[in-house]
Amino acid sequence: MIDAILSLGEQYDSATAELRYFGVITDISEGKRMEDELTESREKFRGLSEAAFEAIFISEQGRCLEQNQRAEQMFGYSAQEALGRPGTDWIAPADRELVIKNMMSGCELPYEVTALRKDGSTFPATIRGKGMHYKDRAVRVTSLSDITERKQAQDEILRERDFSRAALDSLPGLFYLIDQQGQFLRWNQNFETVSATTPPRFHACRHWTSLTPMSKHR
Repeated sequence: MIDAILSLGEQYDSATAELRYFGVITDISEGKRMEDELTESREKFRGLSEAAFEAIFISEQGRCLEQNQRAEQMFGYSAQEALGRPGTDWIAPADRELVIKNMMSGCELPYEVTALRKDGSTFPATIRGKGMHYKDRAVRVTSLSDITERKQAQDEILRERDFSRAALDSLPGLFYLIDQQGQFLRWNQNFETVSATTPPRFHACRHWTSLTPMSKHR
C-alpha cells in the first residue's frame, strides 16, 4: 500500500468522436513519510520542552517564536504576548548587551544574567543557547534556569564564613586548626601575624613545625 494522489481528466478524440477519460496516479509516499517524521519530531520537541524544569525559548533573529509553559509561569508572558517579542525583554537592562553579543556570536556556553519578569521583578538566572533548525528555519533554542536558591545558599555560606572568620580574629590568643595529616585548615589573624606567614604559605605548610624558625619565634 502506498500514499498517492489520483488526478482525473477527460480528452475528446475528434477522429473517432469519442470522449475519453484518463487518470494519473502520483506516488507521494516519500513526501508523506517526511511530513509524518517532521510532525513527530515537532511533537517530541514540544513534549520535552513542556516537561522541562527550565524556561525554553525558540527565537529567530533575536525575536521569540515560541516559549514553553515553564517560561510563561516563570516570566508572566502568555504565548501570544511572547510571540515576536525581542529576546532581551526577558533580560534586565544591565545584561542585555552581553546577551546580544552571545546570541550574535552563537555562544553555546552557559553564563549568568539577571532575568526580568513582566511585572518588573528580577531574579538571577543561567542561560544557555544553541543554534538548530526548527520548522525549516534556522533558529536559536535558549534555556533559562532560575538559580535564586543556589545564589541564596552561596550567600549563606559566605555569611557564615565571614562570621566565623570574625569570631576567630576576635580571640585574644593564637588559634589554628589542622587535619590528621598536619595540613592547616583554619587560623586567626593573631596566628598569621605572629608567624609572619601569608595564607598561601599556610596552605602549603604541614603543621606549625614546617614554619621557619624565625617565623615561629617572632
